Amino acid sequence: MPRPPAPDEVCERAWELYATARGWREVGRLLTKELKRPVSHETARQWGMRGKKLYMTKKDIDPLLQRYRFADFLEQWMGRLSGYADEGAELKDVLEITAQLKWMYEARAKLVAINAEPTRGGGSGEPVEPQAFIQDMVRRGAPDPEELYGGGNGRR
Repeated sequence: MPRPPAPDEVCERAWELYATARGWREVGRLLTKELKRPVSHETARQWGMRGKKLYMTKKDIDPLLQRYRFADFLEQWMGRLSGYADEGAELKDVLEITAQLKWMYEARAKLVAINAEPTRGGGSGEPVEPQAFIQDMVRRGAPDPEELYGGGNGRR
């Protein structure tokens, strides 16, 4: 008759021991001492793999942690998309990337509860108007987009 499965605590302990840079043979020896019954390295490995799953499941239950993981995932993709747009993508691709980035920024803001209005550089708290922002950048020395791309008649 086979032995009953090890309790969850023993499996988690096996994983904790393995995670501290020990081999499975050493984990088996330590578990033998703790449990006062023989534990082979293969049994320790099986318990450790089950313990890893249990440990990760418990860690993933925390909803706040899941929110920040997803926000970090969005942050990584936003960086990739921005890099692709900077590498010289075509205009239609850049416009599509911009739409995706907008969605990702909004989703990330909801996840980490950052729903602040965009502000001027001085932090006055006033919403930024696009034309006022452009004029402010031109005053600071940035090139005027109308001079670079022509007037508002659609020529570029």
